[in-house]
Amino acid sequence: MVTVSGLSKRYSKEVLKDLSFELEEGALTVLMGPSGCGKTTVACMLAGYIAPDAGTLAIDGRPITAAGPDRLMVFQETALWYWMTVLDNVMFGPRASGAMSAGEAREKALGLLRKFGLHEFRDKYPGQLSGGMRRRVELAQAMINNPRLMILDEPFRGLDVMTRGLMQEYYLDLFAESRRTTLFITSELEEALVMGERVLVMDERYLELKRQLMATLYLPEHRVDGGSA
Repeated sequence: MVTVSGLSKRYSKEVLKDLSFELEEGALTVLMGPSGCGKTTVACMLAGYIAPDAGTLAIDGRPITAAGPDRLMVFQETALWYWMTVLDNVMFGPRASGAMSAGEAREKALGLLRKFGLHEFRDKYPGQLSGGMRRRVELAQAMINNPRLMILDEPFRGLDVMTRGLMQEYYLDLFAESRRTTLFITSELEEALVMGERVLVMDERYLELKRQLMATLYLPEHRVDGGSA
């Protein structure tokens, strides 16, 4: 269980004010809102990269005050090292932290790459992959660390429509298998309806629009096997 209470943050202007919500364990929650409303700021606070000016964040009752291996974030832009092979990129986390030996990290990384359909590309470099394949490598790179909370900050932004749809289905299949607590951030209403078991809307201007479209497009029994019941 992740709890956010009374969260506030100010840069040159106020970005967040008294924001509170909970993420249920084993659920896929979508945080939706227009660009500039503070979604990425919330994600970075949950990851422990920045601190709020006011309010608290906690996971299983433990305050979030810094980055930790129980929370991992997949950014909007690629975070792969272009001078490393796909396999080395996926192995990097547990090798750097000392959580696994080199042999253990390699074995687990190869297993994930098979699951992600990337085993035959293990010796390729990120620049040799398509955008969708790089996104899959980044998901494997995060999941090898076995985080309690996955934070996905508009992970499919910039992909073409067909690739984006395939990546949405792909992550839903992975989520159905692991039921890993996930916060999925998007500014696209259609993507929010496809991905979310629960949708949180940050901007009050969009609340009425969301309610109208949820009533007409979103069926109440959402499956996590790649579609809606």
